[in-house]
Amino acid sequence: MVVRSQRDQRSDPDGHRRPLLIIDGDSFAHRAYHGLPKTIRRAGNRGGGAILGFANMLLRFYAEERPRAVVVGWDTLEAPTYRSRAFPAYQSGRHFDDELVEQLSLLPDFVAACGFADAKAAGYEADDFLAAAVRREERRGGLSLVASGDRDAFQLASELTTILHPVRAGEMARIGPAEVRERYGVDPGQVPDFIALRGDPSDKLPGARGIGAKTAASLLRRAGSLEALLSEGRFVDQASDLRLFRQIATMDAGAPLPPIRDQKPTWGRAARLASEWGLDRLAERLEGLGEETRPRTRSWAPARTPLRIATFNINNVNRRLPNLLAWLAKEKPDVVCLQELKAENDDFPAGPIEAAGYKAVWSGQRSWNGVAILARGAEPVLTRAGLPGDPEDKQARYIEAAVRGVIVASLYLPNGNPQPGPKFAYKLAWFERLVAHATTLLAAGVPVVLAGDYNVVPTDQDIYATRSYAKNALLQPEPREAYRRLLGQGWTDALKELYPGEPMFTFWDYKRDRWSRDAGLRLDHLLVSPDLKPRLNAAGVDRWVRGEPEASDHAPAWIELS
Repeated sequence: MVVRSQRDQRSDPDGHRRPLLIIDGDSFAHRAYHGLPKTIRRAGNRGGGAILGFANMLLRFYAEERPRAVVVGWDTLEAPTYRSRAFPAYQSGRHFDDELVEQLSLLPDFVAACGFADAKAAGYEADDFLAAAVRREERRGGLSLVASGDRDAFQLASELTTILHPVRAGEMARIGPAEVRERYGVDPGQVPDFIALRGDPSDKLPGARGIGAKTAASLLRRAGSLEALLSEGRFVDQASDLRLFRQIATMDAGAPLPPIRDQKPTWGRAARLASEWGLDRLAERLEGLGEETRPRTRSWAPARTPLRIATFNINNVNRRLPNLLAWLAKEKPDVVCLQELKAENDDFPAGPIEAAGYKAVWSGQRSWNGVAILARGAEPVLTRAGLPGDPEDKQARYIEAAVRGVIVASLYLPNGNPQPGPKFAYKLAWFERLVAHATTLLAAGVPVVLAGDYNVVPTDQDIYATRSYAKNALLQPEPREAYRRLLGQGWTDALKELYPGEPMFTFWDYKRDRWSRDAGLRLDHLLVSPDLKPRLNAAGVDRWVRGEPEASDHAPAWIELS
């Protein structure tokens, strides 16, 4: 997912260096509305996709960033801004569905119910509140994280302010001054001048005639500003228009803000509001968060520390040991489920892994199999080596261990190709044994995570647009039905739960340039038992791992439990 360059600042015990999280509410509400199915409904058969998607995003940001406070900026659709009055073509031609407008009117209530701050006022856009909040926070020496899908927000990047910009499949890019210069070739403070020169089709700003992005950046690097270019006699017949475009592109840091003090979330209030709207799954999730933050009568009960569990098909643990160790050092997952070790037991690199801070249990095998469980700072206690149900099955595809009070399984479900045939029959038989064993685990009443390479694409949303996999065993109805039956027992697909409208690919074949084209599949899943669902704080895919030299064709997927 994202590189957490502010991890140490967020975790300061006194809280002074925890960032202020500033969110462009309209940007993420629009993304949610257009990214989720319109079949998501609230009570009274009203639309609910924008609310649900925005809420999931808000909870994800809060879990990952642990800010001191959250403020969400909103547009006021019914009132014109100075931008549209000064330039009538500004953002002209935009049409919002009635269901989206109705949900946008409710989202500030949800933010307030969470205990966070809303910023909204006639004549101002959400962008303006982002700038105002950044200026206020920087004046007090605080850190800011600005979450926005609008590149105009890049003008706010500084040593104290980082932009969280969505790119693809749920991934957030962290944009600081260096990243702005890399992308645009200008400094953050020059972004409004750059937009004025280059233009912005989404806002209907035409820019300077005959000037593209490269020329605009080159001119600004040389002259320093639009005003300096105009003083040189450039763009004489467009000078007034270009000054207007720069003014329009500049966020108004004078927008009125509410008080933004340190906040404590009120998840219970938000859960009640979600329940009133008939968004029951969201209400359950919020209620679970509320249970965790509610004062306990038994004050001696130990507080849980977050537990990050990852699954990674390493595709040859010895060949890709440098990749594995680099990922462990950077992301520091607490528990790791590895598949496709392609190493016998005696060849497993236990020494280097232990030197990295991880103890391990493993079941090795040459060729295509082998599974392991690593634990950081703890000793995984082996509870099962092999999937029950077929004593003749010698393939190393399943291992189970207890780590920090959770039973964790690392599984590598058979690929099944070519199909039909004996390999596909083995895949289905193995899946049936997994379904049976999963029932036993649930009956035991202990917290369980089933993590691994399932070799099944659950839905068409979990694969890029293609027909080339139509006959592949990964997409056949039988394994998909087995996966649905597994979920029907009560297991929660963590990635799908937190990102219902996004594909969250975890696998990109080496062939046909699929990684660079983002032609991916979601094959790696983490299923959590019902008692862990309320503790599900965050999830993601560390996509950067797939782009490294000598990478596996999979990227690690992970969840964080409270």
